[in-house]
Amino acid sequence: MSRIEVSYSLTQEQFMAAVEASWKAQGVSTRFCVLIGLAVVLVAGASMPFASWLGWPLLWLGAVLLAVAAIRTRVWRRAFQAARKYTQSIHVVFTDENIHVDSAEGTSDLNWTFYSAYRDIPDYVLLYMTRHAFSAIPKSAFDNEEDLRTVLRLADAKLEWAGAKWRRRRFLR
Repeated sequence: MSRIEVSYSLTQEQFMAAVEASWKAQGVSTRFCVLIGLAVVLVAGASMPFASWLGWPLLWLGAVLLAVAAIRTRVWRRAFQAARKYTQSIHVVFTDENIHVDSAEGTSDLNWTFYSAYRDIPDYVLLYMTRHAFSAIPKSAFDNEEDLRTVLRLADAKLEWAGAKWRRRRFLR
């Protein structure tokens, strides 16, 4: 029976880095949204003298893309600030049966089925409840590489890799 314990805390910057990594893994990073938004605004500006009927809608589309990128980041920053669990250390115990979590919000024994998918990214292991809601566990919280590999093997056995799930467009609704 596997039993891996980790304790960690996240700063707002670390939390936002995990959020950005999740967005990037889904192909919609803030940088991508900003670049596409700016490209659309430039095309709109270039088309204005020749086809204002096309330029104005493109200008609005570019502005919306830029606003979405800014608003999305602000919403997630506020979510971090509003979450009590980040005010203290988070202690997590992974076993074959469940995931036990102790945080400032309380204690939970979560069955693996509480999570629908996982993603292994460079600095974090992301456990997804839905496509947009996840728990970020820093890899630096693990005592050693073997503990990290054990948790990833558990996640692989109990959950589906998020990329495969998203490709089938069958992610938890």
